[in-house]
Amino acid sequence: MTNLGAQYEDAAQAVFRVTGECQAASKSIEAHADPIERQSEKANYEHHLVEAIALALAIKDEFYKGLALHKVINLCRSSNELDIAKTLFKEVAHPSLRGRIVKDVPELAGERKTVSNEEDTSPPATIHLDGLDHEAIVHLVAKAMREIGASERDVEGFKHDVINADFDTTLAKAIDWGAPVCFLKNGEPWVKGDWKRLTVWQRAKRWFSLWSGSYVHPDGTIELAARRD
Repeated sequence: MTNLGAQYEDAAQAVFRVTGECQAASKSIEAHADPIERQSEKANYEHHLVEAIALALAIKDEFYKGLALHKVINLCRSSNELDIAKTLFKEVAHPSLRGRIVKDVPELAGERKTVSNEEDTSPPATIHLDGLDHEAIVHLVAKAMREIGASERDVEGFKHDVINADFDTTLAKAIDWGAPVCFLKNGEPWVKGDWKRLTVWQRAKRWFSLWSGSYVHPDGTIELAARRD
């Protein structure tokens, strides 16, 4: 068997394992109608979901990775974990698979895929937040987006999202829209929230959310992916 053939076989096996984890997670949350018994199964559900996501994201082949993520995204929708589904959907690069996923989970229509920056060696624009008002921040973010060739549709989409947004939300939205920026406040990266106080499941959700740029902590503060613990 060639190396390429072996890679495809390994990827296919990984999809099979992801499917098994998703089935186990689904059974954990559907097995009991009683709320107390269902709560006791939550840990099993979370364990299998985390395993499924880790396996899917580790697949190198984009097609098989998309197939595996499709399984996990369907599970997330059925368990009302749409925030995780949106994050994972951004990791699906195969166009036809993205279309199939949207048919199953229409809530994902309009979500963008993650753009790889492997060939982009230009450093992010540094924005010193001290003394800047909302309008100035939006202007600098839009400028940075245009400088890397972002479409006007994306630039206007960011502006629309932050029309009435508060300070923290504006910064988080900038990262979510793919702006190549690094925010500094008092000379330090803009990061809020103490991840060490999170539960195991909250830490997992934080990790998933940071894939898409930001995580909202239980206390309402927002953490950007610019600095991960």
